[in-house]
Amino acid sequence: LFMSVGTNLLFTSVNAWVWFIAQSINYTLLVMALYFAKTKRGGISLALWACAVGSRPFSVLYIGLILYLLYMDLKGEKDSIITLILRHWKWYIAPVLIALSYMALNFARFDNPFEFGHNYLPEFTEAPNGQFNLSYIAENFKNLLRLPPLKNDGTFDYPLFNGMNIFFISPIFIPYVIYTLRCLIKKEKINTPLMLIVFLTIITELICLTAHKTMGGSQFGNRYVNDVLPLVLFGTMLASPKEEKTDLLMTPLFMIGFSLNIIGTVLYYTNKF
Repeated sequence: LFMSVGTNLLFTSVNAWVWFIAQSINYTLLVMALYFAKTKRGGISLALWACAVGSRPFSVLYIGLILYLLYMDLKGEKDSIITLILRHWKWYIAPVLIALSYMALNFARFDNPFEFGHNYLPEFTEAPNGQFNLSYIAENFKNLLRLPPLKNDGTFDYPLFNGMNIFFISPIFIPYVIYTLRCLIKKEKINTPLMLIVFLTIITELICLTAHKTMGGSQFGNRYVNDVLPLVLFGTMLASPKEEKTDLLMTPLFMIGFSLNIIGTVLYYTNKF
């Protein structure tokens, strides 16, 4: 519930604009892919992951976590990674076919199997540094942390371009960070490599997103960052303590996230900003 309506997912999920529905589909497919990977149904998991990549290309970064989940409990003492890959070769049929279909479509449209159209948008064709460049990271990273300024009447002046503070708009990041640090500091019995893979995938995807020329426009919040929310959901569930005291953190953050996103969503779509 927190993830569905207490984060910036709420804003994109109520509108079927092409960019928004791509993100909603991407989130759904990745959550399903992680679930089926955790339950060792590799063929379904990898097929769903391949479909997610068609919605948001940076979802390709999830492959390390998915493969680790699939092989974590399958590996015997004498099994190598090559042995496991060969043993489960049927898992890769669907994602390979899906990838080839994407490449065929891209080639038919743009004469390039790896071009899916973004580079033809005016904001990128007219940019001296192109769609992606390392020079964009510093400014865009600031946008991940910036709070909306206050207007003279004491209300927030929400930016509609290039995003805002991710902890503010999607407060689920806060328990993820706190619970992960708690596990590492207390050295609790938990799968440290798995936690590390989740963390590194989040950081890598955020770096890739901030290397993009913009952080999104026509938005309330910071919708690009929604692409890492399946990882944050998984990481929070992995590291969260089992006691009821988690409600002392989760409940108020959920209420803040839900209130902020429902109000912002209504105001945006009713042209009150």
